[in-house]
Amino acid sequence: MFSIYEERIRKLTEWKNYSQAIEEAHALIASDPEDARSYSLLARIYADKEDFPAAVHFSKEALRKDPEDFTGHLILVMALFNLGEWKAFDAAAESALHLYPDTAHLYYLKAMRALQKNKGKKALGLMEIALVHETEDATYLAAYSNLLLLFGKKKKSKEYEQMALKSNEDNPYVYYTLANTAFNRGDFKQARELSRSAAAIDPDDQDYREQYLEMLKTDYALYRFLLRILQTHSFIRRKAGILFWPVFLFFFIVFNPLFWLYVIVILVPYYFSNYTAGKLVIRRLGYKKAKPEINKGKAIAAAMFAALVLTGLFAAIFR
Repeated sequence: MFSIYEERIRKLTEWKNYSQAIEEAHALIASDPEDARSYSLLARIYADKEDFPAAVHFSKEALRKDPEDFTGHLILVMALFNLGEWKAFDAAAESALHLYPDTAHLYYLKAMRALQKNKGKKALGLMEIALVHETEDATYLAAYSNLLLLFGKKKKSKEYEQMALKSNEDNPYVYYTLANTAFNRGDFKQARELSRSAAAIDPDDQDYREQYLEMLKTDYALYRFLLRILQTHSFIRRKAGILFWPVFLFFFIVFNPLFWLYVIVILVPYYFSNYTAGKLVIRRLGYKKAKPEINKGKAIAAAMFAALVLTGLFAAIFR
């Protein structure tokens, strides 16, 4: 009976008929309230629907019925990751790995978490473990390609990009990930093509649409030229780490005229070309971008930079 319901629910989920899939899952639970698999199946539906609090709730219900339920553990870890509940995520991931140490996706999620914490080497090591268990998984190959690029291994990153594309079966997230990697590598034409593929497969996904709009800006030569300079600046900042800011402040104080030359010749034209290219892309496609959410970290960094610029401007005028 379970397998019949499971197949029917799988198809409903693929068709994004979540309400019917949830109704079927509840009917399955009612038929046997002690079967953990029914709860984890419902948790998976909610995860696909991106209702992660509900996914956490029902995966925990599954684990109450069966503490070793594989799907329950996996969905719980995935949902906690998406919710950003990091303390609970770390505990759930370790618990799941203790029972299922060969599960590649757990290492993948831990790698993404390590990357968020700027622990690049740890992330790289975890992705390598994931690929030991799933050597041809396109999602893991794409993530590994991105990590390799962060370590400056462009040639190897490109090789893994090709491996990911060869293994990919029209998963838009793989194209989305590889588009970001190609963009950061400076291969803007490839980035546009990969982003277009992601948006074409799932045009209803806002992230894919927004990324494609950003990539289309690189069609314009001035923006592309200035972007390459800014990308070089970002690469140096990542490589220098914490030493970047003391050096930057020293440069700002000692070589103040050169700093202003950089602002006037590079930064101002870059932001102007970014704005203009965005408007041209939107007009070309006839698509209006959604109002972006405010990123607190970026907002603080922008405010600090603006304060630094105003301080320098004040000093230059009144000294």
